[in-house]
Amino acid sequence: MIHSQSFIAMSTRVPHKPVSQTPTLPNSQPDCAEKSSKLILTPPLRASVRDGMANAVALGIGESYLNVFGIFLHASALQLSLLSSIPPFLGAVSQLFGVWLLRFVHSRRAIAVFGVVSQAAMWLVLASLPWLAGAGDDVAIALIILASLFQVFPSIGLPAWNSLMGDMIPADQRGRFFGLRNRMLGICTFVGLIAGGQILDLFRGWDDTVHGFLTIFLIAALARSISAYFMSRYDDPPYHRVRGEYFSLRQFITGLPRSNFAKFTVFLATINAAVAFSGPFFAVYMLRDLHMSYTEFTMVIGVAAIVQFLTMGYWGQLLDSFGAKKIMNVCGVGIALNPFMWLVDSSVPWLMFAQATGSFMWAGFNLASANFLFDAVTPPKRARCAAYQSLVTAVFVLIAATIGGFTATHLPSSLNIFGHLWFPVSPLVLLFAISGVIRMTAVALILPRVKEVRKVQPIKHTELAFRIVSAFPLTGFTFSVITGIWEKRGQGR
Repeated sequence: MIHSQSFIAMSTRVPHKPVSQTPTLPNSQPDCAEKSSKLILTPPLRASVRDGMANAVALGIGESYLNVFGIFLHASALQLSLLSSIPPFLGAVSQLFGVWLLRFVHSRRAIAVFGVVSQAAMWLVLASLPWLAGAGDDVAIALIILASLFQVFPSIGLPAWNSLMGDMIPADQRGRFFGLRNRMLGICTFVGLIAGGQILDLFRGWDDTVHGFLTIFLIAALARSISAYFMSRYDDPPYHRVRGEYFSLRQFITGLPRSNFAKFTVFLATINAAVAFSGPFFAVYMLRDLHMSYTEFTMVIGVAAIVQFLTMGYWGQLLDSFGAKKIMNVCGVGIALNPFMWLVDSSVPWLMFAQATGSFMWAGFNLASANFLFDAVTPPKRARCAAYQSLVTAVFVLIAATIGGFTATHLPSSLNIFGHLWFPVSPLVLLFAISGVIRMTAVALILPRVKEVRKVQPIKHTELAFRIVSAFPLTGFTFSVITGIWEKRGQGR
């Protein structure tokens, strides 16, 4: 499943070096592993957490079911792929407009709130779609158009939001605040997922699924409106443009061979492309081919939110201590291997285990990759870099999802492996395997070229992997005990 990244807010500005007058690609900003002070949640930070929680409810009960909505509307495999790729592509393009707006609108908070309010309104239109667009191909095309607008509006405000949040968080506390905020988001997403699945199953039992979607989308609209209210409670320090902060998309792309951040962008885009290649078909696989109920489907995808809630705090501690790069190294291997677990068995308990394992690795990976943006880019260039990164990723995703959509319609029902015929439970599992191969290639060939940009505590990958794996079975208790013993033994040597 596709796992989205989260960004965070803090209350103090991050000091930074003056930027050269010559436009250059960002590579790193000065980061010292200073001793972390206790994390204090100021009122704006509490507002950020509550904004995220409300948005997570909307994500769980609404956005998580958009692809399911497309299946209900009888969208084709290609249309489902386009539903997963065109909206984020147009959203990424609209971020460039959001960067341009920063030159004229001094309130970053106002830009961000406008995007969220507009997205809340789009939920009302999406909820009315079955009555507005009729049936057949027209309704699927209308869904893609509306979903695109649904992504465009908040994406316009995203550069301003990223810039505002990046200015408000001390470098040595990002991991912990990410962990805290994302834990709360995880549990709210889970609540939304469970509620959405139960509502859909209830209405399907009444042979009235269309009103089930109407109900969950209206709840999502309300939740997103609450999110906008709490976002309006953020601090809004003035945005000061710095000489030399501008660099063109062409400069960004031509700097790929030498810029550390650009290499990271290519890696992240490739990982997201691999996810997009097969991502739209996990729901199809479970609902159409395995004939799951909405409740069973919700159980499989909902376990991801629970795992993130239980483990995100530990990811934040590891990130602050050992840096984003090593977390990505270890978690990258985990997310590359995870799609192959879907080939082993098709029972609900096994798929829940596969989803839980993948979610555990995705939680660390997303946390690390989100922090890397703040670590690797100077504050004046952060909004533009985030927009360019999103655009490159969206192009990769659009291409991969389109290829995946065409591939899904031409998959064989059996495969000859060394003279033995293999009949998978669904041809779609071949897409999952291809996605895993692409991820493994990115982790093996591109990720090693990305370098850590701030000073962190040294640790071997094997020891870090041991710490990470030990955290998963007992959600942190094992982590605390074993690493405590490990550290005591190290001190006694």
